[in-house]
Amino acid sequence: MSYHGVYDIFTIENWTMSRGIRKYHPFCDIHSEVLENYCSDSLDLMKFKATFTNDCWLYITASRKNIAGNWESINIKELNDSPVNSAFAIKWQYAGWNQASSDLFIDLQLDLPVEDYVLGDSVALTVRIYPEYSNPTFYYNNEHIEKTYKSYITKSCLPRSGGCPFIYVKNNNDDYEADNNILHRMEFSEPSVNITDKYKLRTEPKIENGAMELYLVENENDLAFIDQFKLYAVDYPVDKKMGITEDNKIVIYDSVSVIASDSVMLNAANITSNVNYFNPGVSLTNGYKTDSLYAHFSYPDGDKKLKRTKNKKQNSTVPERSKSKESFMSVPDVNLPLGFITNLRNLQYPIAGTKDTAGYLTATSIYSNTVSKIFARRELESVVILPLFNDTDLVDHLNIQWQSDFRMKYLGMATLDYTNYVVNEAMLKEGLLIDTLQQSNVTSNLVEIDGNYGEFNASSLIKMSFELSGLPALPEDYKREYVIEVTGNYINGGNMQDSKKSIQELPLVFRLSQNYPNPFNPITKINYELPKNSVVKIVIYDILGREVTKLVNNELKQAGRYSVEFDGKNYASGVYFYRIEAGSFVQAKKMVLLK
Repeated sequence: MSYHGVYDIFTIENWTMSRGIRKYHPFCDIHSEVLENYCSDSLDLMKFKATFTNDCWLYITASRKNIAGNWESINIKELNDSPVNSAFAIKWQYAGWNQASSDLFIDLQLDLPVEDYVLGDSVALTVRIYPEYSNPTFYYNNEHIEKTYKSYITKSCLPRSGGCPFIYVKNNNDDYEADNNILHRMEFSEPSVNITDKYKLRTEPKIENGAMELYLVENENDLAFIDQFKLYAVDYPVDKKMGITEDNKIVIYDSVSVIASDSVMLNAANITSNVNYFNPGVSLTNGYKTDSLYAHFSYPDGDKKLKRTKNKKQNSTVPERSKSKESFMSVPDVNLPLGFITNLRNLQYPIAGTKDTAGYLTATSIYSNTVSKIFARRELESVVILPLFNDTDLVDHLNIQWQSDFRMKYLGMATLDYTNYVVNEAMLKEGLLIDTLQQSNVTSNLVEIDGNYGEFNASSLIKMSFELSGLPALPEDYKREYVIEVTGNYINGGNMQDSKKSIQELPLVFRLSQNYPNPFNPITKINYELPKNSVVKIVIYDILGREVTKLVNNELKQAGRYSVEFDGKNYASGVYFYRIEAGSFVQAKKMVLLK
């Protein structure tokens, strides 16, 4: 007979009421098993497949191999598409096996850092197997088998678009999203020349402990150079939309007042209803290189005037500007410009190596004035805004000659407002360059335009953390979105050596940069530039002018860019000065040691 999984076996010859009873506990083991590699079939999970000898419970934990080669525990995010609280045991009950039973499949999604998707090596599962009668949730029981299974990360399940460096953002679901590519306007510039790109994040980022993390990943055989990277919080009225113009200006507009085109022709096809601003996507609108687009606009009330609010009155609704030097607002234009607004992306995702111009636009106004613009499109969906005429003139029609394949969601005309929003810069807490061997701090390379680059390719990435806790409170009836501004460039992998040499050509002038971080505790970095060979001396002084230490002591340096660190661990908190002498160039700057 059986009672709670314990079977009583009676022997005839020895049986009495008090003796001759043997207890048999049916144990549990794995009959056969397999653990798939993580990211198999481009899925952000791995599959544990097993056949068990009897009913059992499973207690599963996960780990990853970090860059240092050590194993560390990680959370399990989901079990068979259901969220898991990894603070507790993951258990699987009644996985019984018999001749007719099938294998048990467990899909496990792990809480991996983004670098594992790009550079990761191995992950492992440790499985404790308990008999069905011994529930590990209530107590630890020695009657268990423990097995560890290792698998590799195939690095194929992070969304990997082609073309330019990509920004990855951790969203509120703890997933990493390929937000979009940056520096996409490199086709407008000579190779190896820095450009500045401003972009509004598509993804609502997860903010943890007052900080946001962003990642820069290169998905092709290119080399990216980042000279400066900034993050802004942009606050603007809840009933408006915000975007970035092709010339990197932040604008807001009233989506309700957008003028949809009354006639849009793509070659000979009428796509007016497909790209209507207020009802887009009736069917997908795909276009190709060499296609032509014509759009005509008419305006309400027959007077060809849009409803506009003058700048002086608009400014009265703007919240008081923050006193922080990181906060600023745009200066209003005399006349509000009329802008062409469209939503574009690459035709397919991903497409590698597509770095050509998106198209050329020529607009004709109601007074027969014309203006021509060149524009780009990003790999993923984004809004393209082209300022055209001011509020004394309106667009009658426009023509676009496409230079690359594209997918369009909508187009329209809107009044662009360069005011009525507040911008606050978030501080870069830390920038880490992570490759397969190590990670190094490149924060000072990213905080200012100084020719000191954070460099990464397909075998590395840059992880950045921004401090948001110091931002002012969101004004009433305003919403907040985030804009990045990046200065740098990237080069094709086949031309890396020559291009890298030209990027890092000699400085034109002597330069002493502000130390970073500042204030610091206890280490800070000082960058300097020499346009010619020079004997260099860098000395640290305290606030009384007394020499503290020499960082560089009359050393002959070749022309180029240099960096030196000051370690203040043995010095008291306070104000210090660092002074450089390089030939006839002499300069001093202040820094603060704060312990």
